[in-house]
Amino acid sequence: MDTVKLFLKTLSVSVVFLFGCAETSVPSPSPTPSSAPHSAEEIIRQYTEEGKGYFIGNAFGDEKEELLIGTIGNGVFQSYITHVFQLGDGDPVSLFSGSDKDRIYLLDREELLEEKSDSEFSSSWNVLGVNNTDLVFREGIVYDETLSSDYPWFSAADNDKAGSSISSEEFVNHMIDYEGRIQNPCLISFSKTLSDTFALNNRPVERMMLSVQRISTVNTEITDPLVIKATLNAMKTIKIGDKSTDGTTDSDDVITFYFEDGSSVNVRFRRGKLAYGPKDECYLLDGAETLFTILEKYSGYSMQ
Repeated sequence: MDTVKLFLKTLSVSVVFLFGCAETSVPSPSPTPSSAPHSAEEIIRQYTEEGKGYFIGNAFGDEKEELLIGTIGNGVFQSYITHVFQLGDGDPVSLFSGSDKDRIYLLDREELLEEKSDSEFSSSWNVLGVNNTDLVFREGIVYDETLSSDYPWFSAADNDKAGSSISSEEFVNHMIDYEGRIQNPCLISFSKTLSDTFALNNRPVERMMLSVQRISTVNTEITDPLVIKATLNAMKTIKIGDKSTDGTTDSDDVITFYFEDGSSVNVRFRRGKLAYGPKDECYLLDGAETLFTILEKYSGYSMQ
């Protein structure tokens, strides 16, 4: 029992468990009217902290865009989100406002995982959906030693509320399953460092796929560890500049990094500009000459 409890307490922040429950609305704190921002740019200026970043795009599969702000994950850690704003014709609407003790992760199936920790004795994991401007509770788990020191594992009857008791084996089996559902968003670093943006620091890359599009698509798989290392080192020196007004072209060159843990991430370029998300979100790159030299050698095409 002590071994299981210690294991659960020292799990990474991506732990998750799923139980079926009816959907209920989760209150979402909003900025006070006097300080409410009127644009995504105003919000971004409020959160320019080192080690954090943002993403603007369709995060939940609906017809609206969202602004995500969070901490950029590196190594085995995933990026977690502390603020979510829905964007539209009017002022941004706050869907979620948290902290390092109340954070959310992107899941597949257009869902979120909220992980809250009041203390080392009490934590909760809530799977949430998005319904217009509301986050809705769908399922979850509660770990609470104040309710039972011997059997502190419960299914969630509601947001953060313990329901029926479950076994530690159920808990562990489900959380392993849900770790695979966490999606690491490619946050744009406030420091505008490319290696931070794509969470590549210290992550072991197994292979790369270089896809170059001109008249036709040419795919080149690279497994040479020396070339992979040189590519990652080149990316660490690149800074993201301002958005490019002429960055949209027919070219869409992609480097896909495949990590040893089975995950992957795409980095897109268009004639020397970093393309992030939609085709009109292209940014100028500073110090990318070394990277382009490497890519041109293996693709046979100019990257600039």
